[in-house]
Amino acid sequence: MKRGTIVLTPFPFTDLKSKKVRPALIVSSDELESDDVILAFISSIKGKEIGITDLLLKENDVGFKKTGLKVDSILKLGKLATIHKNIRPVPYKYDFTPDN
Repeated sequence: MKRGTIVLTPFPFTDLKSKKVRPALIVSSDELESDDVILAFISSIKGKEIGITDLLLKENDVGFKKTGLKVDSILKLGKLATIHKNIRPVPYKYDFTPDN
């Protein structure tokens, strides 16, 4: 799993009582020698306020269509999760790695 890849994965709610499968961006280093991967949560906007640690992904952005995201979205860099690689996040449509 490479940094910059968008995956679908069970993402925990902050109360840890439940989780929801959603897109997330791998932000951990490819060179990290660990059994874990660090993910940043991606959410659709739907009237949500954009925070100072959020990155707006808009439908009219260059390359947006390649992401597989269906609507304007927010990359929530303040909402990170560390999961074990054995959970095997499902690769989404596109990745943001420098080669792409």
